[in-house]
Amino acid sequence: MMDLSFATVLSLATSYGLVMVTPGPNALLVMRSALGRSAVEPIAAALGIATGATMAACIAASCTSILPDLRILREVSGTLFSLLLLRTASRLLRASPIDRRINVTDDILALREPYLIGCSAAVCNPLSGPFFVSFFVSHACSPSTAATACLTIFLLAAMWFSVLGVVLFHIRSIQIRHHWQEFGRQALALALIVVALRTFWLTVSL
Repeated sequence: MMDLSFATVLSLATSYGLVMVTPGPNALLVMRSALGRSAVEPIAAALGIATGATMAACIAASCTSILPDLRILREVSGTLFSLLLLRTASRLLRASPIDRRINVTDDILALREPYLIGCSAAVCNPLSGPFFVSFFVSHACSPSTAATACLTIFLLAAMWFSVLGVVLFHIRSIQIRHHWQEFGRQALALALIVVALRTFWLTVSL
C-alpha cells in the first residue's frame, strides 16, 4: 500500500508539473531573462520563480485555516501580478540591446533583478496561491509531508525553468539579424502587456 505522505507529494508534484510546463507568465519572464548577457540570468530568474512558488506553497500549507477568502487573495495577487508584468514589459521596451552587450559584468548584483522579478511574480501569481490553498485544504498532511511537498515544488520549478532559460538563451545567441532580435524583444514585451491586462481584467471581473 502506498504511503499516504508519498501519495500526497506525488499528487502535488504531478498536478503542479502539469501547470508548470504549460506556457504562461513564468515562461515569459524566463524568456525575458534569456535576452540578457549570459545564461546565468535566466537561471537566476528560474531560481526566483522556484523560490516564489515555494513560498506560496509554504504559506498555503501552514496558514490554510487563517488565509483570507480565496477571492480576496486572488484580487490582491492578481493586481500586484499585473503591475509587475507591466513594469517588466516597460523596462524591456526601454532597454537597449547594444548597451546590454557592451556593459558586461560578472557582478553578482546583476542577477538580483531577474531573481527578484521571478520570485515576486511567482508569489503574486493569481493562480499559484489559490492552487496551493485548494490542494492543502483537500489534502491534510503532517508538517514533514508539507515540507517535503514544498521542497519538491522548488526542485521542479528550479530544474524546469533553468533548462528552459538556458535553451532559450542559446537559441537567442545564434547569429540572427538585428531586426529579428528587435522584433522578438518587442513581441515579448507585448505578450507581457497582454497577459498583464488579461490577468487584471479577470481579477476585477470575477
